[in-house]
Amino acid sequence: MSTKILDAIKGMPLWGKILSGVIIALVFFSSASLIADQVEQMNYAGVSYVFAKSEDQTRRAFQDSSAQQDFSTEQIQAITGYKLMVYHVVVQPTSKAQIEPTIHKIIDDLTSEDGTIDEIILHFYSDSSLVEQGQTWDIASAVWGPNGERDSVTASIAKNDERETYQTSIEYGGQFQ
Repeated sequence: MSTKILDAIKGMPLWGKILSGVIIALVFFSSASLIADQVEQMNYAGVSYVFAKSEDQTRRAFQDSSAQQDFSTEQIQAITGYKLMVYHVVVQPTSKAQIEPTIHKIIDDLTSEDGTIDEIILHFYSDSSLVEQGQTWDIASAVWGPNGERDSVTASIAKNDERETYQTSIEYGGQFQ
């Protein structure tokens, strides 16, 4: 630092030093936020995608696998449901490095739009005809849910919107084998 700046700081009253520190901190944090937004946009890499098909596969959330046994119809209807959405996504030709940031962007967008979604499955295809023909995804498949595992939402997680254990697991398809 310049000695003139240091001399000016030394001559300031305590309240002036504190105010200067607060201003510097605000400038730093706002700059860091802008930089983080730019990095996120760079990571996203601008992959174009289209939702070819979406399916609401809402299910009943049991506490464990044995809990499904011996329930009456009324008891099953009273069990908390959880919202499972499956999206079939067609993406432009892309690299493997672009897939993960694209998945996270889509999940962030979907959960921001609909906070009631408890689990998301994304299937990525290179061509819409694969979706239309009922073919298996060829680029990637992702699961967003507890520990990144499919069908692991419990009644407690669904009811209380517990998201602490949520992760995204990704499996890459034939395009990247």
